[in-house]
Amino acid sequence: MTSPNQTELIQQLENFSVLELNNATATDDALLAIVPAASAPLLARLYACEILLRRDETKFFDVIGRPAVAAIYVSAFRDRVTADLNGWAFLGLDELGPLGRRLVACGETAVTELAPLLDVDRSAGLYGGSEESKEGNADRARVCDFAAFFIAKIKQLPYRFHRDDIGLRDAEINRLKRDLF
Repeated sequence: MTSPNQTELIQQLENFSVLELNNATATDDALLAIVPAASAPLLARLYACEILLRRDETKFFDVIGRPAVAAIYVSAFRDRVTADLNGWAFLGLDELGPLGRRLVACGETAVTELAPLLDVDRSAGLYGGSEESKEGNADRARVCDFAAFFIAKIKQLPYRFHRDDIGLRDAEINRLKRDLF
């Protein structure tokens, strides 16, 4: 059950964009109360986590725990709780977004969370805004494409996102699965 103050903070968090997270003024303790709260919406938990980790990554990875962070981030990605994919990664440019960087920073514990997503063949969502976004949307990236990209970054394995050929993407994902299992 959430207190009125927590409810207000949850609403604020849900109204933030990824770019606005640096402007959050909530206390560390208030954010730490939301991160594990199963009754709080996943977006609020993700953003509370992200704000804390931006403030002091070393400290809050230890306080929250990498397994908990990885579980929140992977669930948020899988369930498409953010407005667009920009915060996660631009696969065609081989670039991580701020949320993707944090997920990769979770290390091996994130691989355990991401591995089941290698078999999820649905759209990952859409990018928003810029010219790169339009190009990214044309790629029709799938959840499995992002999972492979993140895992390859964590494990420092070669991975190439083939923008125009889903068959080649599937071959890359299958090769990555063989390397993992």
